[in-house]
Amino acid sequence: MGFESLHKYPLVRILIPLLGGILFADQFLESRLNNQTVWIIACLALFISLISAHRFIHKFRLRWIFGLNLFFLVFLIGVCRIFTQSNLSSVDYDKPGFYKGVIDSYPKVKLKSVEYLVKLESPSHSQVLLRVAKDSLNRVYHNGDVLAFYGKVHQQERSVDPDAFDYGLYLKRKGIIGTLTLASTEIKYLGESSQNSIQNFLFRQKTKLLDYYKSFDVGPDVLAILSALTLGIKDDLSVELKDAFSIAGVSHVLALSGLHIGLLFFLTNGFFLLLFGKYRYGKLLALCLTLVFLWLFVIFVGASPSVVRSVLLFSLMGVSLSTQRRGNSINSLAFVAIIMLLYNPNWLFDVGFQLSFSAVLSILLFSRPTLELYHPKSKIGIYLWSSLVISLVAQLGTSPLIIYYFGSFPTYFLLANLIVIPLITILLYILVVSVLTYACTSLSSVLLLIAIHLTEWLNWVVRMFSTLPLSSIKSLYINTFELALLYAILFFVYKLIFSSRVKWLYCILSFSFLFISCRLVLNELNKPHASMQLYCNGNKPFVECVEEDGLLWVVQPDSTLKSSNIVLSAQRRWSRLQYQDPLFVKDSCVNDALFWNNSILYYKGKSIYWYMYPSQKRIETLSKIKFELDYIYIDRRIGKERFKNVFNTFHANTVIMGRGASEKNKKGIKEYCDANNLNFISLDEKGYFKFL
Repeated sequence: MGFESLHKYPLVRILIPLLGGILFADQFLESRLNNQTVWIIACLALFISLISAHRFIHKFRLRWIFGLNLFFLVFLIGVCRIFTQSNLSSVDYDKPGFYKGVIDSYPKVKLKSVEYLVKLESPSHSQVLLRVAKDSLNRVYHNGDVLAFYGKVHQQERSVDPDAFDYGLYLKRKGIIGTLTLASTEIKYLGESSQNSIQNFLFRQKTKLLDYYKSFDVGPDVLAILSALTLGIKDDLSVELKDAFSIAGVSHVLALSGLHIGLLFFLTNGFFLLLFGKYRYGKLLALCLTLVFLWLFVIFVGASPSVVRSVLLFSLMGVSLSTQRRGNSINSLAFVAIIMLLYNPNWLFDVGFQLSFSAVLSILLFSRPTLELYHPKSKIGIYLWSSLVISLVAQLGTSPLIIYYFGSFPTYFLLANLIVIPLITILLYILVVSVLTYACTSLSSVLLLIAIHLTEWLNWVVRMFSTLPLSSIKSLYINTFELALLYAILFFVYKLIFSSRVKWLYCILSFSFLFISCRLVLNELNKPHASMQLYCNGNKPFVECVEEDGLLWVVQPDSTLKSSNIVLSAQRRWSRLQYQDPLFVKDSCVNDALFWNNSILYYKGKSIYWYMYPSQKRIETLSKIKFELDYIYIDRRIGKERFKNVFNTFHANTVIMGRGASEKNKKGIKEYCDANNLNFISLDEKGYFKFL
């Protein structure tokens, strides 16, 4: 599929400007224009397109005018969808209010709270993330329950670090306007919603099925795998288990996608054909019932992008089979992408959406020529060869994205997939039959026991691959430009395979040289050097102290901040700057380079005192001699009166206020600093601070 042959794929030609409009609006326009302006522009473009269609569509020489107008019209549709998808909420973020809403998710049980996604009915039709603190009075709510509560919606701040995971942007693209944390006594249960009764019924069955799994007293890892494969619940997967699947290169089997939906399609379609196939319109009825079942399954598991994509593709395949028409696979994939992005344009920024479509597109483009390279004679050989090829080309299409987002590459993915995919296929067949025969308790129980043992073996195999030497290449980094270069190289490889023209080889070599040059230049520019910088994970601070050889200490003044959360937010930056694996410092550390003790940090001639809440007693036990420091960090929860006590023991020219401080605390401390000729820095404005 080259630029000169795009006319063979009309839906791809429509998809390209739609993608462009969504990306353009998201990056440049959303904060600069309002909905009314965009709709006026879109209506004007539509009018011009209709006029040009009427005037030029019959003139072959001027067909490009119509094509150009159509391109900009679709581009503006993408722009408009971003604006209409944005939640224009009437929530007042400055003060608490009364809210009424319906739970629209499965409850996520965490260490100290239970988390719900609530769709507000009043005062706005937006979504909020409600966290209910655990206590003895806790009641677990379910999808469709109507709640009333009083509290203040906290709007998640956007990350200022371009390399860090932007949780605020993530929530925004999920349509979530903010978060609330409440005690169970602050919530009033109002009953079940009468709307979306089918969805509520399916979620209740989902809860019953999960309770059924729990009744077998299985381990948490086995329960998490069973829930992920049949219920679409991946929140119970431990970090260690997720990492094991990722390092082994088989994490795709945990996402409900083509493998799972294909199995469901052929099982259910075969079952309905047995019932109705002998009748006149039996095949059509079987297909319709199968598609109804698949779309109910989409609602049942939560309608993730990968599931929606798979069901749409199988729906198109079923329609083409019933009408005996051979469809174009790439056009079908483009059609599915168009439908999904028109429904929810923010799916474009979902990592699962990107990985799913890149894997399928790579399989469509590269699997056939690769399969032709070798023709096994035995059935086992054919199966093994086709499995190897599918795994290889799927990994080829997704590897640039995996490196871009996760900074790693699995080295044993081919061997792991050869074992895991047959195992997961057998496991899925058993689980599907077990769920469908849930009413027949004895048969379902026997099948589920078999599935539990297979799951234990699956987890063992995955952990074995993840612990092999050099099982994963880590600390990789590419930027957006390099990501585009890698996909351009893949495109030119595809063109070279099918056309064998030397110009495509030149393109591959040229873009490869450009990629290598870009990498060498960036590696030189990002060489590690001695530095000390303050960052925040949410509202909790941590400090990166770096040596010239890339040795990295991560000092955690807030002991409640988990090291795993720091790694998640900072790993991409550490890879870009070529740091070594971090050494985490919580309690104390005294060596030739770093001093951290009694909330005092000294590194490379810079000294900071960390006044963390509550730590007033620590100050009173220190020496009465006033310490001269460079900086004093003030926790966001500390007000002006408590802050004054710091200067009985310490003196510094610069005060740094923690991120997320109330306006009252921030104003009081700033007034004190101004009165005493001290520099005042608020992390709310910068998000980070560079000491050296």
